[in-house]
Amino acid sequence: MRFSLIVATRGRSGEVGAFLDSLASQGRADAEAIVVDQNEDDRLAPVIACHAGRVPLVRHRSDRANACHARNLGLSLARGAIVGFPDDDCVYPPGVLARVDAAFAADPALRVLTGPAASPEGGLGSGRWRRDGGPITPANAWTSVIEFNLFLRRETALALGGFDERLGPGTPFGSAEGNDLVLRAVAAGHKALYDPELRVV
Repeated sequence: MRFSLIVATRGRSGEVGAFLDSLASQGRADAEAIVVDQNEDDRLAPVIACHAGRVPLVRHRSDRANACHARNLGLSLARGAIVGFPDDDCVYPPGVLARVDAAFAADPALRVLTGPAASPEGGLGSGRWRRDGGPITPANAWTSVIEFNLFLRRETALALGGFDERLGPGTPFGSAEGNDLVLRAVAAGHKALYDPELRVV
C-alpha cells in the first residue's frame, strides 16, 4: 500500500462521501481510506457501504471527540508508506496523489510534504500562503502548513509520536496541531518541503 488517508470525522456524512468520491477518482488501487468515526450515531453506515467496493476502506469507531486522537488511531492502523490526514469536508483534486507520490519517489530524504488550502470557488482558501515553494523552517511554517494537506512518510509520523492530542479540535487549543507536528519533524532534522502547486480543496 502506497497511501493511507486518515479521516477523523464527527457530525458529517455527505461530505465524507464527497471525499471518498474524490479519492476514488485518483484512480489508484494503492490508496486506502481509514475513516475514524467519532459519531454517537450510525450516520456513516450508508456512506461506508456505498464506497466499500470503490476504494480500500477501513472504518474505526471512537467514542472520544478529539481530532488528533482519531488521527493517531488511524495512524496506528495505517499500512501505507505515505500517510495523509484529509479533513472530513475536503476534496482531492485530480492528480493530487500522483504529485505527492512523485515528490516522495524523487527524493528519498523527503519526510514531510505540504501545500496550501484551495477554495471550492477557485484560488487559495486564505491569504496566508507563501508563494514560493521550498524547505519548511520555523520562520515560515505558519504560511506553509495545514493539516488536511499534509503528507508524511508513515515511519516518520510514527517516530514523532503522531499528533499532540492536547492540540486541535476537541481541545482548548483548537488548532495548530499540524504546525506543531511539522515543526517537531524539522527540529528532528527531517526534510520538509512546501509545494504551492499541491492543492487540496
